Amino acid sequence: MKLITKHITVTGNENVPSVSIAADNSATVTFTYSDESGQHHSVVSIPADPAILGERYDHAAYEMVMSSPDDPTDTTFTVENVFKKTLPTKTRYNSMARPAGSMGFLVVPFKDSTPDEWMLVINTKSYEVANGQDVIVVGTVTDDNMATFTHDADEHGTCLKAISLLPNIHLTLNDGVVAVQLQDENGTSISRAGVEIFVETTSGSLSASRIYTDENGAGACNLTGQTTGKVKVGFKYWTGKNEVMF
Repeated sequence: MKLITKHITVTGNENVPSVSIAADNSATVTFTYSDESGQHHSVVSIPADPAILGERYDHAAYEMVMSSPDDPTDTTFTVENVFKKTLPTKTRYNSMARPAGSMGFLVVPFKDSTPDEWMLVINTKSYEVANGQDVIVVGTVTDDNMATFTHDADEHGTCLKAISLLPNIHLTLNDGVVAVQLQDENGTSISRAGVEIFVETTSGSLSASRIYTDENGAGACNLTGQTTGKVKVGFKYWTGKNEVMF
C-alpha cells in the first residue's frame, strides 16, 4: 500500500492522526484525544482485505468515514466509492462537501487490485511504513506556512495527487478504429486484462459501447457513419478520461 500524505507538524496538532502501514498492507491510524481524565488514543485498523470496499470498480476512490465521529471509543468506519456520487468528478475539489468523521481515502486503480496496489490518502502528523512500502509526501504544513492552507483544500489536494496516479487511457481514432491503451501517469503502457472501458460518440455508430482490454491493456472497437464530432472514453464512474475529435 502506498501512503500519500500531507505532513502536519503544526503545534498542538493532536487531532491529526499518526499512521502505520505493516508489511501485509494493513494500516493502523491512531488519533489522540483528551477528556477530563487525561489524554487517550483511539486506534482504527484498516485491514488489507478487498471485502471492505464492497462492490468494486476500476479507477475508484473510497472515502473512509467514522461511524460515530463524536465517540472516540467507536473505531468502526464505513467505506463509500466517492466517484459513484458523480459530483466529485464534476466540481472543483475545494468546493466538495465532506461528511463528518471523514478519515481519509483508499484509492484503488482497478477493481481486481490487491492491497499492495492501493493508495492510502490521509494527512498525518507522523507515519511509519514497513520495508518496501512507498510514501509520497505532497507537502508539509508547519507553524510558519499553515496560513496558506485551508482545511478543505488541504485534504482534497492530497487526494488529487492520488487520483493523478490512477490509470489513464491513451486513445486514437484511425480509419474508423477506436483504439485504447491503458497507461500510467508517466505514459507507460499498463498490461492489464479485463479492464472495462466505456466508449461514447457524438456522431456515428460504435460497434461496442464497452471495450475490455486484452493482456496488453489494449482494446478496440469500430466507428462507422460519423460526420463531425468526438469519441470519449473512460471508466464507469469517471467517463471523461480522454477524448478525440473527428
